[in-house]
Amino acid sequence: FQLRWPASRVNLESAVLMDLYGSSINEQFNEYAYPAGQAGLGYSISAGLEGVTLHVSGYSSSALELLEEIVRNLQKIRIDEKRFSNLKDAYVRSLRDFPKSPAWQIARHRARKIRWETVYEPEDMARVAEGVRLQHVRDFSATVFQRVYMQGLAHGNLSQSEAERAARSV
Repeated sequence: FQLRWPASRVNLESAVLMDLYGSSINEQFNEYAYPAGQAGLGYSISAGLEGVTLHVSGYSSSALELLEEIVRNLQKIRIDEKRFSNLKDAYVRSLRDFPKSPAWQIARHRARKIRWETVYEPEDMARVAEGVRLQHVRDFSATVFQRVYMQGLAHGNLSQSEAERAARSV
């Protein structure tokens, strides 16, 4: 499923908050990764300028349960201050070190600036990220899914009613 934002919600601050939200959510859901893998399930959550993408795969009934559990917790950031501080420090460091990145990453960033309407410079994002606190990300997470456009694809061993149930849960 893709939960896409309207272009009017995209700005430098929301881009930084979305990146930190995505890192926080993925850190939070690490506790599900191993048991889900052992049960033949997989998931990924990515957050970016356009919104949130959620992908769940595996056995149909269990995959639906995992999807519902993930969706119930997407707006609740439950990591502690220390974990958030570590995530934020790594994020800011990666933005500050961007000029030292391999040439292909720098070229990809420049190509995005040509192709896409909205691209922010890593140094600007780092400056904004330094002032972000865990409470800012928690407040942001409560608004992430307001005014979004949902797009989804269900395939495999799912009935129409199960696909509709998955869409309703999101």
